[in-house]
Amino acid sequence: MKLLSVAKSAISTVAVAGALISTTAYADVITYDVNLTFDPNASPSSSLEAAGPGTVTGTFTIDTSIPISSSPTGNLVAANLLERSNNGTILSVFSNSASQLFNTVAPYTITFLWSPVTEYPAQSSLTTKGVTPYEYVSFSSGPVFDSIQEGPSIQFDFPYTSGGSVIPGNFDSIASTGFNAYLFGTVTPEVSAVPEPRTWAMLLLGFAGLGLIGVRRSRRGAIAAA
Repeated sequence: MKLLSVAKSAISTVAVAGALISTTAYADVITYDVNLTFDPNASPSSSLEAAGPGTVTGTFTIDTSIPISSSPTGNLVAANLLERSNNGTILSVFSNSASQLFNTVAPYTITFLWSPVTEYPAQSSLTTKGVTPYEYVSFSSGPVFDSIQEGPSIQFDFPYTSGGSVIPGNFDSIASTGFNAYLFGTVTPEVSAVPEPRTWAMLLLGFAGLGLIGVRRSRRGAIAAA
């Protein structure tokens, strides 16, 4: 009876491990720490704006199990980014503010000229630089009218999915409509101390294997004693 109980326990453990392996891994969801700075050499496009010291900081989250091409939002699932002009100059002629929070990724609908228009405050796409895949992300505030973003926006890319440097001067590493301030700095994946389901699955399979080895040895011992 004891041997049968151990065997059943091992089989149950294998079943649980299989279920964990079949689920989406925790590592599929990646949160990045953003630490970017405006290029102080960027030129303003308006007398109401001025290039100078400023930052984009915070976090955003992607889910790599979601195809980037599935929608304009791509694999972006959360954001909490703060764009700030440290010298007090406004970020955009449309905002009249020295800071802007980007914390919305879900699309929403507005009515323009009596017609519904879908706005995407966060978008992503995949590109390649050399042989390295890069993800391009953009965050905006306010609607788009006549192809003009009515509010501050930020765009930058980073090595997908490892993170890394954002290089100033890239066409997509820009902060704010009309501000034309290139960004540079880093986009760094956060390290989680919580094991993902696949890690737990491997541990459980290991324990199950040890249990089955113990069952076999006990059976051999019982047969030898008989």
